Amino acid sequence: MSESTEPRNRITDHAIVAAILARTPSTVLDLGCGDGWLCRALAPHRIRALGVDVVDGLIDAARMAGTGEFRVASYESIAAGELMITVDVAVANFSLLDTEATEGVVAAVPALLRPGGAFVIQTLHPDVAADDRAEVRTRESWKAMLMQAGFREPTLIEPVIPKTGRPASLILVAEPR
Repeated sequence: MSESTEPRNRITDHAIVAAILARTPSTVLDLGCGDGWLCRALAPHRIRALGVDVVDGLIDAARMAGTGEFRVASYESIAAGELMITVDVAVANFSLLDTEATEGVVAAVPALLRPGGAFVIQTLHPDVAADDRAEVRTRESWKAMLMQAGFREPTLIEPVIPKTGRPASLILVAEPR
């Protein structure tokens, strides 16, 4: 891990955990959980976490690491209503990058949330990522997509890298209408 990436990861990891804990959930769904690190980070807070990912090998690694429940599921299957659960918080931590799949899963999330629940998304910050990637969603396009899916206007959190003063990421916290 490079020097520039490692501190950013510490900042973004802390920021997503803090955003989730601010909601005081008892249950969390981690969409695109990868190796399950976020589910493990939430376990000491007595949060029951379910992690889903489309990659079998990542789910196997998450299960072997312990702490949390993990399932193979694609965004398309979630969008089709095949994930029959409800949670206090659904989270997508740097996992909503494909435009078509993103819109489908975002539209499905309100049905997965218990009353008072929220969807927490951490993604590339448009002001920083635009330097590196051709297509990055803007704050406005994230807001519009979430509101189209049945959420209220999201709260935005922009964790900052202390040494540079530049944003490390963009976090959106959205509650269903």
